[in-house]
Amino acid sequence: MDADILIPKQFPKDKKVRIVDIMENNDFITDIEYMSGLYKFTHINLTVEFLTDPGSKPDEGIYTFKQLGITAQELRYMSIPLSYKMLVNYGDISLFIPEPEAFTLHKLIVCCLRRNPEKAVKDAETAKAMLLFFSGKSKHIERLHEIYNSFPKGWKSKVNDGLAKTALQLPVL
Repeated sequence: MDADILIPKQFPKDKKVRIVDIMENNDFITDIEYMSGLYKFTHINLTVEFLTDPGSKPDEGIYTFKQLGITAQELRYMSIPLSYKMLVNYGDISLFIPEPEAFTLHKLIVCCLRRNPEKAVKDAETAKAMLLFFSGKSKHIERLHEIYNSFPKGWKSKVNDGLAKTALQLPVL
């Protein structure tokens, strides 16, 4: 019921698109959080939010994409889905989505970092479902380990914390 759209901060400066106009022309209502200035767009059965990676900043905040006319929530570890992405075509729309294996590892990390217990449980359940889906699928298992092995030691430790939380292990061949 909600869609999170991840935008890299290296978004081309010469690309100017009024996201608010596009959303409102498609019957979304623009909600701007008073204190933070974060933009959210709601429709009957869907909420759309924008996310970005804070980069090397030690804290998370709200980032303004002036050329898009919106703000995005900075969240740690968003470099994972930004780094491991695949192009998907749906009709005349092309978009990047995270590789399923990277998405799973990301969920394992963030399920232990969430302050909201409901979101933490949702992330853990998503990671668990993905790991079960990968069982017996050598292509996915190999890619999962390839991405995991590329992570720094601290990230691997956080993935392991998520595995402990879900009472699972990374599937092996």
